[in-house]
Amino acid sequence: MAILIREVVHRQGVLPRVILEDRGPENQSHWLQDFCLHHGITLIDTPTSGSRFNGQAENLIKQVNARVSQRLPGSTLPDKAGRSVDSKFKSLATAKLEFLQLCELIEAFLYEDVPHIPLPEGETPQQLRDAALDALGMLGISTQFDNAFLFETSARWTGGFTATEQRGVRLGNHDFTSKEVRNALRIGAPQEVRLDAADPSVLHVVIGGRHLEAYHGAVQQRAALKASERLWLRMVEPVIQAANRAQKTQVESQLALRMERARNAGEVNDHLSPDALEGSHGSADVVDQAGFHWSELWDDAEAHEAL
Repeated sequence: MAILIREVVHRQGVLPRVILEDRGPENQSHWLQDFCLHHGITLIDTPTSGSRFNGQAENLIKQVNARVSQRLPGSTLPDKAGRSVDSKFKSLATAKLEFLQLCELIEAFLYEDVPHIPLPEGETPQQLRDAALDALGMLGISTQFDNAFLFETSARWTGGFTATEQRGVRLGNHDFTSKEVRNALRIGAPQEVRLDAADPSVLHVVIGGRHLEAYHGAVQQRAALKASERLWLRMVEPVIQAANRAQKTQVESQLALRMERARNAGEVNDHLSPDALEGSHGSADVVDQAGFHWSELWDDAEAHEAL
């Protein structure tokens, strides 16, 4: 939701006066309620199974699915038509390519096509918007897309952190720093830190009432990416990290199992070790199945060494 709100302000320069939402868990956060209360936005929950209360949004989603999403290879509609979906669609690289392509198509449809599609009354959304602007002068709540706004629309960091002038702000094993933050840390400590909603390589820091930004080492790589590519990383990184942790656990388990087998094998062959043979030589005679006395051989070897 935070990323969607940023998109609205970035394109329109205003916040909506009313947000109509369903009861999905992503819409029930305390952050959204506090944000709307702070900005004077009316937040309305639609009843369960009450799509008719949000008909415009539901209709737009259907149009996006019918005209864009379901026309791509690998989507539900072509599958139902009997087209086979190759296994390459399951790879991460191909999923990224499909996601970026879908973002581009949806963005073009929403902002270039939809405003000019006539409504049942005959007017287009663009014509209705222009008429409302002429009558009211402004639609929504004027909002600056600045550091303070980016801070508001970022996730609050609830874990521990350390902050020093030399290293900046450290969260877990990651350092975030900038010249402005290091200078501010000379005279004060951070009152609050938040990870950016769209780019986790950016940290928003409040020091002495000032909203500052600190950056992780990966920020330069991400800065060269398009917004849709950064969104893709934001979505898949938790999944990739979880998969990496699971794979690491599996490898460690396999290693522990091999080490246990090696120890067990060592215990089975302990009687063949030099120490075991030496102990047998010193304490008792060893006779094999053929009746050969091995102590005689050891005695001969010791006698030969003495010569």
